[in-house]
Amino acid sequence: MFSNIKVAFLPKNTTSRTQCLDVGVIKNWKVKFRKKLLQYGCSQTGRTNVHKKASDIIKSIDLLKAIRWMNKRGKK
Repeated sequence: MFSNIKVAFLPKNTTSRTQCLDVGVIKNWKVKFRKKLLQYGCSQTGRTNVHKKASDIIKSIDLLKAIRWMNKRGKK
């Protein structure tokens, strides 16, 4: 569907080689994503959907929306 996205699976037993990524890059990614997630959740509760559960708001986020959030470099 998207020609500019490539999904690659890592081979088995590569944890020891990629563990440094988990400490730096992936941790930073998770922190930024959780911040965006919290901002989105808070913005949705302030709208007319006051009776929406937080779990329903979070479940409404699909992978494409998450990728678009993280693709916005330098924007808050």
